[in-house]
Amino acid sequence: MVLLYDHSGLKGGCYFLPKGRKDLGETLQQAALREAYEESGFEVDFLPLYKHSRQPIPPADRADGWKPDTEPIYMTVRKWGPKVRQGKLVNSGGEYFVSWFVGQIAENAVQHKGVGMPDEQAFESYLFSFDEALNMINPEERPVVIYAQHLYQQHFRIAAEFEKRRAKDQDLEGTERVAVDSEKRYAGGSSSKLDSDA
Repeated sequence: MVLLYDHSGLKGGCYFLPKGRKDLGETLQQAALREAYEESGFEVDFLPLYKHSRQPIPPADRADGWKPDTEPIYMTVRKWGPKVRQGKLVNSGGEYFVSWFVGQIAENAVQHKGVGMPDEQAFESYLFSFDEALNMINPEERPVVIYAQHLYQQHFRIAAEFEKRRAKDQDLEGTERVAVDSEKRYAGGSSSKLDSDA
């Protein structure tokens, strides 16, 4: 996993996941990929995963069946109260909604330096295993990491089950073909025998 650390000390000495605000006119997906790149320095693509969802498959895609998707895996909401500076209200507070996606970087990915915003230049990216990341990440984002790990493992179990089913279906198709071919040969043999007897 890619985790960030803010060497300026403003983030409280914790490792954290790349994230940020959507620009005007951007989709959530565009914002997620852009923010991941700007903050981590790695070019990121979404990782398609088999995951259970209450969202229906569009009618045009139903014939293809269940496929891995790149929809958000998790949502969090953080609230903050009013902020006052020098006796003046500078922010009345609000809510911060975060849609979390699972991305992937190439095995030999090159990290680009200096691609973040000016206040992100102290961010440094580190690569950790899931277990390492879970121990190091800030507690607020730990459930996201746990759920991402669960989905990642579940994806491979579902993919393996589908592969077993495909192999079984191919075996059954082969058996049916052999049975049909045998019937044709037997029927053809009988027919020939009857014709010659006649």
